[in-house]
Amino acid sequence: MRPLLFVYSLFFFNISLSQEDVENFVLLNIDSSSFYAFTKKGVYTSSIDSVGNTSSVYRPYIDKIPTSLKGIDFNSLAPIHHQNSIYFLFPGGGVLYQYKNNKIIRIDESFPHRNQFSGFFFSFKDGLYLLGGYGYWKAKNYLTKFNFKIIANKTKL
Repeated sequence: MRPLLFVYSLFFFNISLSQEDVENFVLLNIDSSSFYAFTKKGVYTSSIDSVGNTSSVYRPYIDKIPTSLKGIDFNSLAPIHHQNSIYFLFPGGGVLYQYKNNKIIRIDESFPHRNQFSGFFFSFKDGLYLLGGYGYWKAKNYLTKFNFKIIANKTKL
């Protein structure tokens, strides 16, 4: 409980946030000493060094967020750190985004199927997965795997 309290105090007291940012952000812990807080306007990066000193940096995105995220609360996105990249899953599943070069980009052509709300979004070996959830008035036992090979093949064309 104490480390979590420390992280939240670091985030809210060391960074000046707008009211919208305080209510609508997604927090991603990268390792035991650094985390990111993503808002619709930019990203706050905070870290703690070995002595206990904290540093925080705010960077606005260099490009607008994808239009499919305009009406979505950032705190409803599922973030994950996988193979030195940061990914966000659309609420309920179906659309995947990547944070890269200080912008959030959509990296797939799927649709927001909204069929796996509250599913467990995780990485295993080289893949990203979404397990279970609920949607369309039923609990689901699906295991959805994101296919990175499709994206790699499209970038070669």
